[in-house]
Amino acid sequence: MEYPLQYYPAPLARLLEELMKLPGIGIKSAQRIAFHILKCSPEIARRPHGKLGPNPCSQYAKAVPDCLCSATIQHGYVAPGAPFGTFEVAINASTARRTVLRAAENGATVSVTLSGPGTIKVYPAVIHGSDVGRIELDGTTLASTLSVRGPRGSYVNAIVATGSLGAINAPDVMLDGNLTVAGALRRLKLRSNGSENTITVGPGPGLSVSIGRAGRLTLDSAAPIRSIVVGEWTRSDAARPSGITAPSIGSITATFPGSRFEADVTTTSLGAARFAGALSLSTFRVSGKIGPVSAGSMSATRIFAGVPDTAAALPTAVADFTNPAASIASLTVRHDFTTSLVAAPQIGRVSLSSILLPVTSDPHPFGVAADTVRSAHIAATTGLPFRAAHLEVPTADYKYGNFILDVL
Repeated sequence: MEYPLQYYPAPLARLLEELMKLPGIGIKSAQRIAFHILKCSPEIARRPHGKLGPNPCSQYAKAVPDCLCSATIQHGYVAPGAPFGTFEVAINASTARRTVLRAAENGATVSVTLSGPGTIKVYPAVIHGSDVGRIELDGTTLASTLSVRGPRGSYVNAIVATGSLGAINAPDVMLDGNLTVAGALRRLKLRSNGSENTITVGPGPGLSVSIGRAGRLTLDSAAPIRSIVVGEWTRSDAARPSGITAPSIGSITATFPGSRFEADVTTTSLGAARFAGALSLSTFRVSGKIGPVSAGSMSATRIFAGVPDTAAALPTAVADFTNPAASIASLTVRHDFTTSLVAAPQIGRVSLSSILLPVTSDPHPFGVAADTVRSAHIAATTGLPFRAAHLEVPTADYKYGNFILDVL
């Protein structure tokens, strides 16, 4: 594959330019000669005569910068410190730990390391902005770990693993494409993602996810998710793809106080959901139980447990629930609650600090619906506060504008 010279590390680009000045040498021939020189040590490459006569490399090696000659490629792997970015490298499985280094656009270095069983291929970036193009892993197991290190904001375009991985550790890296692990994955750590990316994980014992900032990201796991910790997860528009799907989820935590969590969640059970900032533009569809849910504020969000997948409004009868055992342990919103729907056959404690009515007239009610509510404390912005316990009959309804606490 040919790449424009701007995609090569500067020393190698200079070498290719010098080689292409020779008669009859085009880009492909220059690549072959340059890579052959790289496989030789600097002494051999610059030696004028070998045992069989003149050294054919010596006429070209004068153009090789010292910094390029000092890093050699031997036995199928790139030695630490070698420039990378113009060719594909297959790492031998014989070494316990191996590293590929690639010069980033800003002159810093991105390292790609696989430890444990398996082989790795690292492709150069062909998309402007990515520091590493594509990482392919084969023959890996849960004893294997992929690490990608570089300056904060380094990019990796795509990661594909045909087997399992114990961990993908890339705390300073932005995923600029998709990530696919066909087998199990125990731990995933990323700084952020680009735009409308997908992370797909196969069946396994369980997955823990840590992402600094996720934007329009889809996470699809065939394995249970033990925990998801993000700074924020945004989509900006309800029509944009953004979501999490897994057989079960232990917990979801969004840690940035002024952040937003905007993602759909589909699962059979959710242990806990804690959002330091706003919860908005989200739909949670859980067929079973949901643990405690807390948020700084809530808007344009549905949290449904035991509600049909096609439902878009609050249930109006107990028969509307599909799983009588489904429940929400508690709902706590510390600031404004508006234009959101929360429903489950059984809800524990409901605490809403401020009901914010929509500015525009909307005939559709928003609020909370359940067969039973253990306790409720609701403070309307201008209406009377409501406090009650053991709500089990329809006469216990509370209404304020088009907000409703509906006991079915």
